[in-house]
Amino acid sequence: MIKNSADWLGRRLQWAGPYAIFLQMTLIGMAALSVSRLALVGWQWDRVEATGMLVNVVVQGLRADLILLGYFTVIPVLLMIPLTWALSARTLKIVFTSWATIVLLLIVFMELSSPQFITQFDVRPNRLFIEYLLNPKEVLAMLWSGFRITVIAAIGFSLLLGAAIFYVLRVASSRSVAWPAKRLLLTWPLVFLLVCFQIRSTTA
Repeated sequence: MIKNSADWLGRRLQWAGPYAIFLQMTLIGMAALSVSRLALVGWQWDRVEATGMLVNVVVQGLRADLILLGYFTVIPVLLMIPLTWALSARTLKIVFTSWATIVLLLIVFMELSSPQFITQFDVRPNRLFIEYLLNPKEVLAMLWSGFRITVIAAIGFSLLLGAAIFYVLRVASSRSVAWPAKRLLLTWPLVFLLVCFQIRSTTA
């Protein structure tokens, strides 16, 4: 079923050629973030309902998701032209698939960390969360001493999830084909501008 779903996604985005992997990453990322947001809203329903801003939470949340995924997309898009000249089509596809896998795995990690962070600090992961990650030795030592089994299980889960995501993206991108150099050069500025608009998220 997973393979069939990935193949279906690949067929629908086949027209995007070498950029298909970024569209796949964006769609899967948006789906994961939306499911997570709805789950968090359900968990904190009383607080969300009290604000009367459910629609705003959903709409602005989708906008924030697009911006986040735009930041992750702009880097490989910027490198598309030089990497296309330096690498074979097969290697380039592996590189971009690996990048998309890391991005999606990071998104899942952040979303799974959100409930515990909210319970502890009453906000979604923010700058404080990043500051913790900037001290990996202290954080890992603390986790290893108090949550050893959880850490081992989390690492194993991450490896399995990463392999599953890579498999889905590899199957989905298997139908995309490399474009001729002229077509790639002509479309690259437009794609780059579209990603910039995605990050900007407004024309104002």
